[in-house]
Amino acid sequence: MSALRRCWCGPATPARVPLEVEQGVTERLEKQLANISGVEEITSTTSPGSSIVVLQFGFDKKLDEAVNDIRDSLDVVENFLPDDASSPVIMRFDNNASAIMRLIMEGDETPDKLKSLAEDVVQLRLERIEGVGSADVTVGETGPYGWICP
Repeated sequence: MSALRRCWCGPATPARVPLEVEQGVTERLEKQLANISGVEEITSTTSPGSSIVVLQFGFDKKLDEAVNDIRDSLDVVENFLPDDASSPVIMRFDNNASAIMRLIMEGDETPDKLKSLAEDVVQLRLERIEGVGSADVTVGETGPYGWICP
């Protein structure tokens, strides 16, 4: 199940063709990031002007630690990237932090009143439940809805 714990990073490299991005960015990132402990798999996608490198970790590696290791590795390789490459952005995905429940509110109240009720009452009560990491409220065309992350 380790496929569900990933970090990805990549800089933008404007006006560069995929081969230039592959050789000037992607290969350098992959080589440097491969040295991080706990990496089970590295995949990458190179397209005009961008490079995305995905690192897959086992469950024995804490993602906060992985992000710090990635940041340290990127600090080393960043000076060797093309001058027009932006600083790499690190993002993480942990399936354990994905929404486990979605709620939709509807009623005879105005959308603003429903949103206020969702944020001020429902969200606060859900976040107090043990094991709930967060409860988020979003307003869509049909009214507020939310999701709960463990």
